[in-house]
Amino acid sequence: MLVVMDLSVLFLAVPSLRADLRPSSTELLWITDVYGFLIAGALIVMGTLGDRIGRRRVLLWGSAAFGSASILAACSQNPEMLIVARGLQGIAGATLIPSTMALLFSMFPHPDDRMKAIGLISLGFTGGAALGPILGGVLLDVSSWHAVFLINVPAMIAVLLAVPRLVPESANPDGAKVELPSAVLLVTSVLAMTYAIKVIARGDHDAVPFVVLAVGVVIGGLFLRRQRTTPQPLLNLDLFRRRTFSVALLSNSLTTFVMFGVFFFVNQYLQLTLGLSPLTAALWSLPGLVAMTAGTMVIVPKLATTVQPAVLMAGGALIMVAGLAALSLLHEATPPLVVSLVVLVVQFGVAPLVTLGMNMILSAAPPEATGAASGTAQTCNELGGALGIALLGSLGTAQATTLDGMAVVAVVGAVIMLVVAGLIWTALRQPGHATTEAPADAGTHGQGGHEVATQA
Repeated sequence: MLVVMDLSVLFLAVPSLRADLRPSSTELLWITDVYGFLIAGALIVMGTLGDRIGRRRVLLWGSAAFGSASILAACSQNPEMLIVARGLQGIAGATLIPSTMALLFSMFPHPDDRMKAIGLISLGFTGGAALGPILGGVLLDVSSWHAVFLINVPAMIAVLLAVPRLVPESANPDGAKVELPSAVLLVTSVLAMTYAIKVIARGDHDAVPFVVLAVGVVIGGLFLRRQRTTPQPLLNLDLFRRRTFSVALLSNSLTTFVMFGVFFFVNQYLQLTLGLSPLTAALWSLPGLVAMTAGTMVIVPKLATTVQPAVLMAGGALIMVAGLAALSLLHEATPPLVVSLVVLVVQFGVAPLVTLGMNMILSAAPPEATGAASGTAQTCNELGGALGIALLGSLGTAQATTLDGMAVVAVVGAVIMLVVAGLIWTALRQPGHATTEAPADAGTHGQGGHEVATQA
């Protein structure tokens, strides 16, 4: 929750931070975005590292680094120091997400238990995104921008104290090593593409970001080619041949694409069209968070015991379609309560998609590669979110007003989620087709070996 929350907690603090540190426009860009850039670039690498040397070990190292970098960020005296601290936070954050997901896979072998655990973690991700602006607004009312970083420290101390006592280690010491050339190619490619997409999303349409984007795509192609030829690839491309893995990954990425693009305009609509303060606008998102909590923790796990996951996921996509269609009909005089209820419908529809989708992705991967699979899923989600803001954001801002932009983006999002529902229904709900396939062959691409799990 904290890792995702730190993506948005700084947004409301930008005015006070700008007044205090006086960063240039370029420095401010890096302060707000270097964290997300490095998370997106390092997720798969850190997931593979955890698979190799131990997911709990990487989680503990990452927690210590994340807490230390947060203290450094809070103590920053100039823009350069804050950029470095935010970058270190990003690298540390990239260790926490895949190691946590992979540990859940080994700790909860029973599918029903694992689904509940993944639902709780998924709620942490989505809840962090919703709580970031709220907590940032509260802290800025009583303190300065420094406080938004210090909230990470007590949680990281709790992790360092509790995890060694409560969480068993799991690793595959005989698995593939982190192949350095592949790691460099992957990080460079994702950093270049994420940077370019976010710059383009800000309306900078000169040639530089488009050139950077093209370079990132070319380097990404070289990375994929290397995965086919190296004996120990960083990413097992054979996973993408598995229908469950590919469809779940694509549906999660498209869901993130729509969510980020749509809620980018919802926040503007609440503030610019309805005239709400940033904190009041953020508080109106709480009902949606409650609905998602109920969906991920209670309703989806209960229904999944009797209903095919593919049916639930397709149903969630259709619920999103209904909510997005209603969102496109809002106007200047719509009460905030109505807006909140419409957003609630959309967020409730997200619950089965993210919970069951991540469960499918991890279940389709071999046990020794769950960290890499989780890193792959989160990398795709990061890119999906960046593309959502860039492409849907550009489409919406081209309209005459914020309201018109939100309406257009909501309609496009509804069409996309309708396609997602059809894809899930046709690809996963077939007679005799299991929605969670057996783990892939552990010997693929030289990733043989055995999984080791030990109780501390």
